[in-house]
Amino acid sequence: MNESQEPKYCITPDGKIANRKTGRIIPDDEPVFILRARDKHAIYAMAYYSARCEIEGHKDIVDSRIDDFRDFARQHPDRMQEPGQFHGE
Repeated sequence: MNESQEPKYCITPDGKIANRKTGRIIPDDEPVFILRARDKHAIYAMAYYSARCEIEGHKDIVDSRIDDFRDFARQHPDRMQEPGQFHGE
């Protein structure tokens, strides 16, 4: 996973998800929820999350990522899908 895909997290050589800045690994027993840019509903979920962020710097980062998702949707309308269409990958 390169930094343009996910600026905050990376995949370690042993397949763990880690914070790029701190190197802290997400424990195997902690659930993770990933939204993909091609998901038609992702921007709405992210906007809802952003509206509830209380730390301004974090909100700014989320809003920047929303812009990235919007750019993707504009550039790739043919790749936008209803989430249930993802099954089978």
